[in-house]
Amino acid sequence: MNIRKSTKYSLLTIGILTTFQLVQVHVKADTTDFLNNTVVQNQDEKETSLNKNSNEKSVATANGKKEAEINEGKSAFLTAADSTSTTEVAEKEADKSPAGKEVTEEKLAAEQYAKNQPTTEQPKVEQPAAETTPDEELKKLLETPQEGVTTPKEEPKAPKDESTTPKVRRSRAAATNTKVYEDATYGKYIKATDFGLDTTGNVEASDSLQKALKAANEVEGGAAVMVSGNVLLKKTLVIDENYANVKGLIGSGPSRNNTKILFNKKQDGEHDPETNLTDNRYESAVLIQNQKDFTVGRLTVEHAYDSSDYTKDNEFYRKGKSYFGRSNGIYVNDSSNVTINDVRALKFNRAGVFFGSSKATAQEYDANGRPIPNSSISEKVSREVKSIGDPDVPIMDGNKVTNSFLHNNRVAGVMFGYQRDFLVENNILSYNGHALDGDTGYGATSMEGSYNDGITYTGNYTNYNYSKGLDIHDGNRILIENNVSLGDRLKGIEVYNHANPMTDVIVRNNNVTQNPNSKLGMMTMLQIVTVGTQPSLS
Repeated sequence: MNIRKSTKYSLLTIGILTTFQLVQVHVKADTTDFLNNTVVQNQDEKETSLNKNSNEKSVATANGKKEAEINEGKSAFLTAADSTSTTEVAEKEADKSPAGKEVTEEKLAAEQYAKNQPTTEQPKVEQPAAETTPDEELKKLLETPQEGVTTPKEEPKAPKDESTTPKVRRSRAAATNTKVYEDATYGKYIKATDFGLDTTGNVEASDSLQKALKAANEVEGGAAVMVSGNVLLKKTLVIDENYANVKGLIGSGPSRNNTKILFNKKQDGEHDPETNLTDNRYESAVLIQNQKDFTVGRLTVEHAYDSSDYTKDNEFYRKGKSYFGRSNGIYVNDSSNVTINDVRALKFNRAGVFFGSSKATAQEYDANGRPIPNSSISEKVSREVKSIGDPDVPIMDGNKVTNSFLHNNRVAGVMFGYQRDFLVENNILSYNGHALDGDTGYGATSMEGSYNDGITYTGNYTNYNYSKGLDIHDGNRILIENNVSLGDRLKGIEVYNHANPMTDVIVRNNNVTQNPNSKLGMMTMLQIVTVGTQPSLS
């Protein structure tokens, strides 16, 4: 099924309450990836009978191991002026808690899809038999037992040469005594543990991380920095142009679940959703800035918020404020050819992974220190005073998010703006948003008011996001194909524009299945497919 449009202001919405099969879908996400990862549901969630049944079964089959809740420490604020590539005071027992109540919804869905599929690295999602109804499919999901929180025994696509004990040679940097190792997937790297990195999450990591970044930057030809175990951050870890020779930030493996960066910081102020011009760089866990050809891979980044009490505002949920959050797991700013691969990001009150441009959103100020309306490049492009391709209009090229598991973030798994030829491929995007708020919660989305040129969503699996699975707010040259959406609460796929013209949109070969127990209020809409006023379907 192809959907094309060429119009300045238009709307495309796909949402269903029954199974809607859009041709056969080729799912690129590994079956073993579905089976091994866990999906963290919002705590105290009482939204649907599906979730109730899932939690009961999860408790019944758990291994009896429960970890202590995260004891969130005092806030630490970071501004551009005082930011360093370091962390501050460590917190006692900070990493002894997982996300709270976790269920393997990912495993459940994968087993459902895998029943009639050959065991291959990139299986096809088989069309359901004619006699199988959506109710029967849902019943199968409900009857499938779920496991409790466990560390996966095996992670897909894990390199055979595990970096903790490299098989290949170790060398030393030409100009220093730094030990340089070789990873089968990510190439040359240095170990942060060689510079005193604490791997228990109980001791501050600022000095060791700064030393490791400096050492990697001095390696001839550049090197990545490997982190191991549990690493506590109380400030934004900044990897900017001062570390132009650093090639990446990677975990020790064998899977992304073996290395966790825990970000324990309360945000300062709130994001302004009216303009989307708030500078959130230094409220995020890891900031990749003014970089090129950089990789973040094989690790988990998690926020340490406490969401156990919905009766009062907290770092994740504030009543009536869908977009107050400023904290992102990984923030990629004004950088090109950055790859986020094999990463898990969860519990951030904005996005698990965010791509943006502070150059595009920077405002001018009057003599009284007030922002001048329509002074940013972003606003000028929206008003058609400037356009993509102008020499002073910043746009980032060739960034991508692949093979990652991004779940239980407040606004989105992936959010981006000011991108060209941007790729979101082969990811699992689950339970983003909040049970008490249907205004947000996307698997992947572009930022409203941003300009983008060339966006591809392919081979992704989205499930039970609290608003939409795959969404585009603004952009041109859009391709959405071969994705699977299961139970995304409002819509599986939506494409529309707010501020900028939108042309050349193709939506094809996607599988969208809605769960009647996962929907917003009294919404009874069965299926809407709209492209402007004259849809073209083929």
